[in-house]
Amino acid sequence: MWANNLTGEIPEGICVKGGNLEFLVLNNNLITGSIPKSIGSCTNLIWVSLASNRLTGEIPSGIGNLNNLAILQMGNNSLNGQIPPEIGRCKSLIWLDLNSNDLSGTKPLRKLTFAHLLEATNGFSSETMIGTGGFGEVYKAQLRDGITVAIKKLIHVTGQGDREFMAEMETIGKIKHRNLVPLLGYCKVGEERLLVYEYMKWGSLESVLHQGGGRLDWGARKKIAVGSARGLAFLHHSCIPHIIHRDMKSSNVLLDEGFEARVSDFGMARLSNPLDTHLSVSTLAGTPGYVPPEYYQSFRCTTKGDVYSYGVILLELLSGKKPIDPTEFGDDNNLVGWAKQLGREGRRYEILDSELILKAGEEMQQYLRIAFECLDDRPFKRPTMIQVMAMFKELQVDPENDSIDGLSSVKEGGGGGGIDELGEK
Repeated sequence: MWANNLTGEIPEGICVKGGNLEFLVLNNNLITGSIPKSIGSCTNLIWVSLASNRLTGEIPSGIGNLNNLAILQMGNNSLNGQIPPEIGRCKSLIWLDLNSNDLSGTKPLRKLTFAHLLEATNGFSSETMIGTGGFGEVYKAQLRDGITVAIKKLIHVTGQGDREFMAEMETIGKIKHRNLVPLLGYCKVGEERLLVYEYMKWGSLESVLHQGGGRLDWGARKKIAVGSARGLAFLHHSCIPHIIHRDMKSSNVLLDEGFEARVSDFGMARLSNPLDTHLSVSTLAGTPGYVPPEYYQSFRCTTKGDVYSYGVILLELLSGKKPIDPTEFGDDNNLVGWAKQLGREGRRYEILDSELILKAGEEMQQYLRIAFECLDDRPFKRPTMIQVMAMFKELQVDPENDSIDGLSSVKEGGGGGGIDELGEK
């Protein structure tokens, strides 16, 4: 019922507790009044689009009850008040549009002094360092207000002045999602540029999965697969302008205290490379095993390139193997090539982690099918991340209710020190 010049208010009774309404699409009309508070009772809603109307008032906090909600569009109205934090509870949400309203509620970025960060890291001592990577060194620190954070001390960042850097940080800081690592603040003094992130207790997926300290059971891996896909889908489809990650890999998927996957380092490539959609040869050489084949010809980043890299991460979760491992695949092959060869030979079960097959072999095969679709050599044949999320939905994925009983032996921080890790060793 969109674009029909509908007028009046949305009736409070349109949302009935326990009702079967799945789509509430009334965008591009002339609807006035406020959003019904009863909307939080309609728990089967998947798509709510009220954009481009004349709605006023606040967004009801009850929206946080809509666990099946995938798309929420309320842009171009006159809504006011705080953005309800309860929206973060919508575990299926992949598209959020609240643009062009009079809303508030984002946590402004903290402008921290260099002296403050120097004190918090004990002079950036080796004892507080928890990781190194292509963008710099990472330190664990406790700020004066008691908050534990990860501080990234950037290196090799050129081509941006103070104003451009601050504008870029403010843009990245506004990007909030339950499956993204939030930027809390930054510091710029002289040539020093430091970013302050929320600290992730378990470190990177790469360190937990490949560097010992315990094993992830299938419930944990499934939750990480869906969470990282949801975070990447948000970057691709909900951010304006859309964000291409450029460096998706298991060391850039961090795990919070509840083993929720958080995608990190999105937007970082723009700090080191002013060309928005292009990569250099050195950047390509920095992430072997994750780079889609077309990048070696065009050097142009696309969302479909990110999808390929996500497919590698999914393959890591299913097989338990590293993307590059000469002892496993030889010098002239990698995880993707090895898995595709087994697939062609009808030996897909040999790809899966042997310790998980007995309990979850059939379900893992379904996930493997999705991984192969993401890893198609032809970019146009790969799904979008929204389509990946839809495929997970068809499998009735509910990672919140999966037991994660294989984590008791995992040491905090994963025992790793993986690339660009924001967790503890």
